[in-house]
Amino acid sequence: MRKKVGRALAGVLASAMLTSCLLNIQAGAVQETADPAWGTANWVWDANSLDESGLASQPDTWMNFRRDFTLKSLPDKAEIKIAVDAKYWLYVNGEEVVWEGGLKRGPNAEDTYYDVVDIAPYLHEGENSIAIQTWYWGNTGGHHNCSGSGGLIVSTDLVDVTNNTVIETGDGRWWSIKNPASLSDTKGTSWLVAEYSTVYDATKEVDWINPNYEPSKEKGWSIARNIGEDGADPGYAGDGPWNDLVERNIPQWKDYGRKSLDFEAIEGYPSGEGQKYQAKLPYNAQMVPYIVLGEGTESEKSIVMYSDTFNRSSERITYITKDGAQEFEGKNWINGDYLYFEVPVGVELKEVGFRETGYAVEAGENTDFLGYFNSVVDESDPAVSSFTGGHTWSADEVSTDNNFYDELWKKAVRTLYVTMRDQYMDCPDRERGQYIGDAINEMEEAFYSLGTSVNALSEKAIRNICDWQFEYEKNGRTYYGMSNVRPGMLGQEINIQSLGTALGAWNLYQFTGGVDVPIDCYQELYNYLTNYDMVTEGDYAGTVKPRTLDDLYWSNLADWCDWGNNQDVAIATTAWWYISATSVRKIADIPGVNATQEQKAWMDERIASVENSFGKFWNEDLKAYATPWSTTTWGSAKELEDGSHLVDDRVNALAVAYGLVPEEHYDEMRDLFMGTDTAPAYRNASIYMEKYVIQALYLMGYDKDAMERIQSRHMSSVNKLDSTMPEFFPGDPLERIGTKNHGWSGGSMIAMSRYATGVEPTAPGYAEWHVVPQIGNFTDIDTRVPSEIGNIDVKLQNQDGMVTMQVTSPGNHAEFWVPLVEGQSAVQTSGTASYQGIRQAYGKSYAVFSTSEAGTFTFTTGVSDKDILKQVIAYAQSEAVQEEYSHVIADVQASFSTALKYAVSVDEDQYARQNEIDDAWKALMKEIHKLGFVAGDKTTLAQLIEISAEYQAEIDLYIPDTADEFVAALDVARNTLADGNALQQDVERAESDLLQAMINLRYRADKSVLEQVLSKASSIDLSAYTTESIATFNQAFADAQAIYADINAEQEAADCAAAALQGAIDNLQFVTDQQTQKEPNVQGDTNVTEIKGNAKTGDYSSISFVTVLLSLAGVGFALSKKRR
Repeated sequence: MRKKVGRALAGVLASAMLTSCLLNIQAGAVQETADPAWGTANWVWDANSLDESGLASQPDTWMNFRRDFTLKSLPDKAEIKIAVDAKYWLYVNGEEVVWEGGLKRGPNAEDTYYDVVDIAPYLHEGENSIAIQTWYWGNTGGHHNCSGSGGLIVSTDLVDVTNNTVIETGDGRWWSIKNPASLSDTKGTSWLVAEYSTVYDATKEVDWINPNYEPSKEKGWSIARNIGEDGADPGYAGDGPWNDLVERNIPQWKDYGRKSLDFEAIEGYPSGEGQKYQAKLPYNAQMVPYIVLGEGTESEKSIVMYSDTFNRSSERITYITKDGAQEFEGKNWINGDYLYFEVPVGVELKEVGFRETGYAVEAGENTDFLGYFNSVVDESDPAVSSFTGGHTWSADEVSTDNNFYDELWKKAVRTLYVTMRDQYMDCPDRERGQYIGDAINEMEEAFYSLGTSVNALSEKAIRNICDWQFEYEKNGRTYYGMSNVRPGMLGQEINIQSLGTALGAWNLYQFTGGVDVPIDCYQELYNYLTNYDMVTEGDYAGTVKPRTLDDLYWSNLADWCDWGNNQDVAIATTAWWYISATSVRKIADIPGVNATQEQKAWMDERIASVENSFGKFWNEDLKAYATPWSTTTWGSAKELEDGSHLVDDRVNALAVAYGLVPEEHYDEMRDLFMGTDTAPAYRNASIYMEKYVIQALYLMGYDKDAMERIQSRHMSSVNKLDSTMPEFFPGDPLERIGTKNHGWSGGSMIAMSRYATGVEPTAPGYAEWHVVPQIGNFTDIDTRVPSEIGNIDVKLQNQDGMVTMQVTSPGNHAEFWVPLVEGQSAVQTSGTASYQGIRQAYGKSYAVFSTSEAGTFTFTTGVSDKDILKQVIAYAQSEAVQEEYSHVIADVQASFSTALKYAVSVDEDQYARQNEIDDAWKALMKEIHKLGFVAGDKTTLAQLIEISAEYQAEIDLYIPDTADEFVAALDVARNTLADGNALQQDVERAESDLLQAMINLRYRADKSVLEQVLSKASSIDLSAYTTESIATFNQAFADAQAIYADINAEQEAADCAAAALQGAIDNLQFVTDQQTQKEPNVQGDTNVTEIKGNAKTGDYSSISFVTVLLSLAGVGFALSKKRR
């Protein structure tokens, strides 16, 4: 509708512009373009090749365009924009610039791609020429959205100094001619292929690309005419039928150049008609053949060239010779492992070869592609005896001595590469269509093999599917059509594949981190979910209802779930809707995505419903998820003799892979896929859906079973000499119509890199990632994953159960999970990753290391030696039950018990690392050494403390110094008594110190006599006494005062001071010699206190009492060290 309105408006505008032009023609008014980025460029075509409507509708038309011009100076950059329907070849000054430019039309249902090409390196000062050959297919049946008209539009900023005009189509100076040498082949190609077979008649060729060639009307050329939707439409950029122009979002093709081939005659070619030759290519490639003919070649001989895929595409190249030596190279690419040349009599064939072009990917150091997988398999693996060699690869490729798994990986990637060009393809021969189911597998394969240049093609795939979405009404309801195969006009919607688009979008975000596609495509992905309703009643209420023809826009393959038999449509619908919905729900939370809370809630409710209801599909009798088998509700229902038609292994695999199966059913799922002694293995999955079966087995941890299933299903394909993987398993009834190179067939190679090696992102764009190998029967793996952050290299060796794992990291946060078996531990031998401990994944144990640094990290595993640990534990356990252990101090008992408990846990840990083991027994040994720290006997100490209480009660009676000493000793004694960790020596020291403090106690002195003497002395009048006697008196008086003032003075000191002072009083002498000695003149009390020998107040009798008490208690108190 938008374009119809736009075109109508364009017509109105064109009429108005024409009127304006007529009114202002003398003023030379310039018309405005619909798209300013294209200037005044016009769509053009040869005037002699237009239909009655003024468009170029003739299919299979090769058109030559040429523009000569003069440049005054050379620009640093000279970008030109080119759009065509459908392909072009660009030459500047005779040099090839672009080989097969343009993309198959269809960024959406209406618009056209254009290319931007820098031609600066090819320009000269002065005269220049641009030569463009276009090929209009006009085929509406294939995977290309034909506009309905050939056309070319070119816009540049280059100025032709000859007439000072910008060089662009529509400037009146582009010559055009229908290429006289290009004829049409009467034999058509596959109706699904947009391209045609080609016929080139060398007798009619023109050397028009040569810079010296001069086109003219006399030579059949004409000035290219502006064309458009109708006569009034000038054909500006954005006008119909090509509509808006969308810049090409993938690179131009990589050109591998010409390579000659050995060729040999094929016996049995009809005699007399010439000879048929065969040439083997190194691998299945997108290529064109070339031939070199000798002087003896006659004119008008038809040489037919095709490949071994001709029976599917019917595409060929026919060359009609001219006389003499000549060369020819085709332009319509074909593919295959072999080229065939039907050469008539009269032709001298000197050389054959091919020119390969393809998607621009980076080559590896020694490989065709960046990624690789090389391995060695244990001789016990069944693939060893079954593999016969597969394709014979060229000698210059790495690892030509492949085993089955290497060969599978290589063939899958070669298949991937040959099914990539304008878009991902199902196959490069029969259809060349972008089926999104195929593309989802191809995208994931590319992430593990081809590098980041392919991200653009993956983005294009998602955009193509979403940008083609449209609304339609049925039964009063709005639905959203989103064909699974776009671009192209095929009226088909495999709705199961269309649901898978969201999974592809989420994978793209996870592996690349790019947000543009999720942001731009979210709404379309969400819209598609709303086409489905939930089952509201019955056995399967809460699951998702399959769609019917009543609500689908197209009926073709509407209920298709897979090639192959027995498709459980109800479970497939629920599983794929759930996969799509959980992907869209995660996309909704990406910053920048315009998802509403209502949309999130709507998804959350239905996702929860599926999670809660999926178990209703469980069939206890079959031990599988299965609805009742039926020829009406199942797709391609076919009863099988072994009963394996009753369960669809595909849907069970999807349920496992995307989290709908609880772990308690894993063993039953394993038996479903692998079979048992009493039940068959279910093998309804096609080679396309087999990818999910392998994924499920790996995710459940059955890595050896996964390898067994891979080889049992793929061996016959891999053993073929073809370099690619087929559409169907060999022996499948559909094999007769299948291709030898199908995009969906290589999904199992993902398992080699993602699960066997274990490399995958855990945050978008490898901001975080891990390596979690499941080695299975591999003894060696050498893998490179060309990730978004650079190459991740992983090398694994498994020799006799001992693993060496080396990871070369380009950076970002990574975890390396080193696989362990019971009794093993892992040691880092290079790098500085930090150890995170033992973790479980896929039912296996791993030693996990992490780092955020780039570098190479190496880890080795080995059986840990626990002999010393076990011996130390045994000794420690024996000591813990001895009677003496009860006397060990509390802290030692506690630390000993902790060390013993930890040592036992390390011994029981089957994955304990050697350093953990060694640390454990060493720590326990230290604790054993501490067991000599026995707690002391505190009986005597307790008795001393009890007795000391009496002294403490009258502590004020004692001299402070001795009292303080006693109190301090008593405090220490009490603390020692309470300390469960006190050793014998600590107890004895406390006893001795307390006892000594008790002995040292001294009563305070009785100073009453001293006080009386001091009072008497202080009243004496010393004036009548001699100086000498006064001096003696004063000294005694001062000493007595000091003792009296000293609170710590003992009784003896007080008594001595009193006696000395009394003696000094008695010995005072009068000054008069004749005076007889008499009592001193004392004023006051005349009673002189008599000094007697008082007992010491240290009161040893008390100590004796203590000693007696202790003796009576039977302590044997003697202040000697007790023997413990």
